[in-house]
Amino acid sequence: MCPHEESNLDLSLRRAAPYPLSYGDIDGACSPVSRISVLFKLSYNLHICMNYKIIEEMKTAAQIKREYYSKQILKWLLIGGVITLASILSPTLPFQLAKRALGEKNITRRKSTNVFYYLKKKGFIEVRREGRDVHIALTPDGKRRAGKYQIDELCILRPKQWDKKWRVVLFDIPNVSNIIRNVFRAKLKELGFAQLQKSAWVHPFPCRDAIELVREFLGATPKEIIFLEVDKLEDDTNLRKIFRVS
Repeated sequence: MCPHEESNLDLSLRRAAPYPLSYGDIDGACSPVSRISVLFKLSYNLHICMNYKIIEEMKTAAQIKREYYSKQILKWLLIGGVITLASILSPTLPFQLAKRALGEKNITRRKSTNVFYYLKKKGFIEVRREGRDVHIALTPDGKRRAGKYQIDELCILRPKQWDKKWRVVLFDIPNVSNIIRNVFRAKLKELGFAQLQKSAWVHPFPCRDAIELVREFLGATPKEIIFLEVDKLEDDTNLRKIFRVS
């Protein structure tokens, strides 16, 4: 940032000040009374701006919590499918949903209600009433968002002992799907795969579920993304060094 540039928060703080003054105005004040008046206004400006900054930071913390709760609820619904609750609980539906999804006893009804209506407003969940039951499910947009959260959190765990097998991923994705190919390649790198050839990657540890999840999320077919488990790779000395296995 250049010395003369201001951040959004700096600009907001300056606009929040009730008196458009600076410390240079003190020198311009002719009498002691006017100087005291300027000092008072500057002090009041500082008080207002500090309170404004605290409020903005509290808002940010609240948004982070809301995003966290939203992510956990979406992932839970993706795994659980349609969730059914008794309509007699309708006034506390958000609270009941949050408790079941998060398994947290400390979440308040106000927080759960905010998260529930945030997800509805974003179009990530749909609520249907059938008789005495209320059904809550992900919308297509909600499934895509939940799937993205799952993909983002994928990792390959290192077992205590290597089973001496290599996991090889081959992919042949059409040129019209450049974005899918680039996303998949980037995910393989993120998961720690080593490149054998242009479209051939290898990893020593179990990861079939992870690759199948990514393949499904990207809408690729088993013919486009192939997963193999092999007992031996020719001349794997360098790979053993890369992954520190023996």
